[in-house]
Amino acid sequence: MRSKPKLIFYISDYGYGHATRSIALIRELMLPKYGIGHLTICSGKALTFIQDSLPCDHRIDYRELSLDLGYVHETGSMDLSLDLLQERYEYLQCSFSDMVSGERDFLVSKQFDMVLSDISPAPLLAASQLKIVSVGISNFTWYTAYEEALNSELIHFLESCYRCMDYFVRLPGGNSEPAWGRCGEISVDFYCRSVDPIEEKRIRAQLDPFHNKTVVFFGLGMGIELTDLPNMKLLKNENFIFIVSSNMGISGPNIFNIDRDYTETQNFVAASDIVLSKPGWSTVSEAIVSHKPLILLERENMPEDRKTIDAARLVTNTVTISWNELRDMEDPKFYYRMLKSRQRNFLPLDMKKSGVEVISEFVTNLLSFHITT
Repeated sequence: MRSKPKLIFYISDYGYGHATRSIALIRELMLPKYGIGHLTICSGKALTFIQDSLPCDHRIDYRELSLDLGYVHETGSMDLSLDLLQERYEYLQCSFSDMVSGERDFLVSKQFDMVLSDISPAPLLAASQLKIVSVGISNFTWYTAYEEALNSELIHFLESCYRCMDYFVRLPGGNSEPAWGRCGEISVDFYCRSVDPIEEKRIRAQLDPFHNKTVVFFGLGMGIELTDLPNMKLLKNENFIFIVSSNMGISGPNIFNIDRDYTETQNFVAASDIVLSKPGWSTVSEAIVSHKPLILLERENMPEDRKTIDAARLVTNTVTISWNELRDMEDPKFYYRMLKSRQRNFLPLDMKKSGVEVISEFVTNLLSFHITT
């Protein structure tokens, strides 16, 4: 009798966005009904966060490994550093053959049935060379993220890796991605980690006990540091409460810093009135699933941002603003207009099968097909 399938999941570790949406998927995929025998999770800086977010499970093990460069920003800015990006990718290209070789050896030694990737390119090439079925899951690839920024040789190098994936799970915002999956693809709606309604109410009561404040979830992500962040004028407005991550380095009587050890930030998004963020897919998704209006910060040279913003506008009240405009804004009417025009999502996401269910069923169906044929 064939043993239950063994999977390996490679998770890009630029910030925590890839990690949080992957955690949502893993929580679903490892339910007994899907029959997964073992899952190895590979990531770099985000691995401890992933491990802390998942229950102890003898079927899951972890491997620290960084295979992605991610975005490279100008110091103290939200904008990309194109020169530094080019330099680092040229270095990455020199070591890429060794990366692929190392992953090929590891995949053989553990006898995996499937490779999942969000959205590291090297494992997809290694899986292809070994004829192990592979699934890419993302709203973008590093190929399209850097198509406008890198030289043609590096772009072709990234493209050739993604052309190796067997199946592609296209997330919202990924409509313009090439038809990567050699054998097929599916598209799913926005999804995120489930909100705990009791925790959501506790947070709201803690932040706004007299029900007279506008609570703003203010997220910049872990990879961005703005040197002029303390100069944002509305941070001192006593009618607002701003929820910020521990890494943002700002404080004040109306600023609530999420504890560094608190992993389930989707509960804070759900407890807020408005979400103000860079256009990171996972934060945008958490806002959409919780039916929150979105104020998204514009960043230059970021095709992924433009596509995520367009996808968000289809399903919730969404506006964009530059950092300089936001920093100097004193009049709170902008936020109040967002609340006044707040509306329920155009697409009833809560009436559909969730994205993580769709992906999990897709994965298990592929396993059944490829293992038995």
